[in-house]
Amino acid sequence: PDARHRGVGGALWTTAAAALAARGRTRLRMGAEPDRLLPGVPLSAPIATWRFLAARGVRPGGLEADLWLDLGAAALDRVALPAGVELVDDDPEGALAFVDRVFPGRWRDEVGRAVTAGSTALSLRREGATIGFCLAKGPGDATLGPGLPWTALAPWGPPDPGVGGLGPLGIDPEARGGGLGLALVAAAARWSRDRGLRAAVIDWTTLTSFYGRLGAHAWRVYQRAEGVP
Repeated sequence: PDARHRGVGGALWTTAAAALAARGRTRLRMGAEPDRLLPGVPLSAPIATWRFLAARGVRPGGLEADLWLDLGAAALDRVALPAGVELVDDDPEGALAFVDRVFPGRWRDEVGRAVTAGSTALSLRREGATIGFCLAKGPGDATLGPGLPWTALAPWGPPDPGVGGLGPLGIDPEARGGGLGLALVAAAARWSRDRGLRAAVIDWTTLTSFYGRLGAHAWRVYQRAEGVP
């Protein structure tokens, strides 16, 4: 705060925008990329932040949220995996192959880096075939997953060793429509609880109603914003 109103922010913006333009980039997003610190502009940001961005042609977009899931929520035990479906935690290569096939692109890179840092790639299997996956992040990973650094700002104080993260996650399109997505989240949450965690952050999502069925609530809310360099 002591360095504000001296042109520092404007100089940073001009330098960063010029560097992106020199790389051929035609769009500039405020967050919303892999390994982000923020998926957008926090709703807690002061009006001065939006004035600064508006003056540079940035337009606000949709809302995103980091959700807080209490792993002691009773709803987690009411949503079971269907008969013949199991959650597997010992085949990261199989999970990565599934992500590469069903969700190619950024998720494959993001999940691969997280596994290298110590996260667990969980696989949902039916009759030996992988039909879904969920990335489970822990407070002891070499790199904190998105959302987890902000636990330092929570009312209870510094980063909590009992808080992990869930996501990204997904179900094979051919297996959707039968409640497997919610069952996968519940199973992954129980898996995390069994390993001593008491809460999980589900980062960067618009599916607040979906996760709310398991007791997750909005913890930090952001607004996406985009402009040109």
